[in-house]
Amino acid sequence: MNRWVKILSVIGVLMIAVVVAGVVILKSIDFNEYKGLIAEAKTEKKASGDSAPASTEPAKKEESSNPVEGLTKGVGSGLKSLFGN
Repeated sequence: MNRWVKILSVIGVLMIAVVVAGVVILKSIDFNEYKGLIAEAKTEKKASGDSAPASTEPAKKEESSNPVEGLTKGVGSGLKSLFGN
């Protein structure tokens, strides 16, 4: 039991250290210095004729009156795509 407490304590301290490091890194970045690059990229994209995808909305799924049927249908299609059948 004592060994598990030490292991979990070390894992907890490491997780906190990673979060703190992430916050420090994000706080040190000046995002305003990238505004010009983003604006320039947008104007270049417009000038080159590139356009956004035809639709940014996700495809609508079929509505089922039976919630269990809809759930199992979604799980089944997910498993099919996972296993390639």
